[in-house]
Amino acid sequence: GVVPYVHEAGARVTSLRRIYAKRPYFTNGSAPDLDAVIERARLMGDQFFHDGAPPRARPAVSRDDARALRAFLDLL
Repeated sequence: GVVPYVHEAGARVTSLRRIYAKRPYFTNGSAPDLDAVIERARLMGDQFFHDGAPPRARPAVSRDDARALRAFLDLL
């Protein structure tokens, strides 16, 4: 697989400005688009997962909220 580049002080978070054009996402490039990022966000109790969530984990946002979030990110 691809070994992610992470600075010794930690991963640098990118600006949200024009985030739709800064793909692929995650430090290893495993999310090809924003829809994949939103879809992979999961919750189980008070735990948040962006990948590797247990099967019982639920989506972090509803379908309607995911559409609204995507529309908002496309405006930035």
